[in-house]
Amino acid sequence: MHNSSSCMHKSICMQIRNFDVPLMVIISGFLAFDSYKRSMKGSSSIFNYYWKRISRLLIPTWIFLISYFTLVFLFSLITKGNYPYSFSAVLRSFLLLDGIGYVWIIRVYLICSFLTPIFFISIIKSNQAKGNSSSYW
Repeated sequence: MHNSSSCMHKSICMQIRNFDVPLMVIISGFLAFDSYKRSMKGSSSIFNYYWKRISRLLIPTWIFLISYFTLVFLFSLITKGNYPYSFSAVLRSFLLLDGIGYVWIIRVYLICSFLTPIFFISIIKSNQAKGNSSSYW
């Protein structure tokens, strides 16, 4: 016999669990917006903003992927097993297409970062059209 309270708690937990990635993307979008806003106050260019975002997201991801694929390769050599990844899977991981695990989320973060200046400029232009040039909102 199932405890209806236990089932209800599992259902609530699963709903929260299903919302974790969208919530993480929403929060990262807000943080990217805030980061862009702060970088523009310091006479930084959009190019500098993009370079900082790419270097903070891609370089650590690629370092992780190089380490991961190297360790898996060494492990397969030591155990005399087959290397489990095709060249295509490795390449797709580095290109953030799908490849292994959750590399796709880095692509989502990059998209948020690249779209942030467009949204920021749109908000400023909209506020200026409304005669509210002093705030970002």
